[in-house]
Amino acid sequence: MSKINNLDRDEAGNIILRIATRFFTGTVNDGAVFLTIEYVESEEMVINGIRSHMQFVLPVNSCVALASKLTKLAQRTLERPVQKPDTGASCVS
Repeated sequence: MSKINNLDRDEAGNIILRIATRFFTGTVNDGAVFLTIEYVESEEMVINGIRSHMQFVLPVNSCVALASKLTKLAQRTLERPVQKPDTGASCVS
């Protein structure tokens, strides 16, 4: 997996993440795909019903690559074993 070093970060160095709430897709005349992602940046935005959005145009080959990568990541996440909390108890036979 490649590392991305130029991610948006806060003052403490933490990566800034926004919650995607919806997305919209379609095609444009030249055969490309458009993608609009609606998102919120804060709890206040959720409470007030305020949403932001970004619009992208993807060449078909980029769209296929993105779909493949997202599918693989989602499948890997779904396949993770459920971890049970450690109760600190030990088994003695």
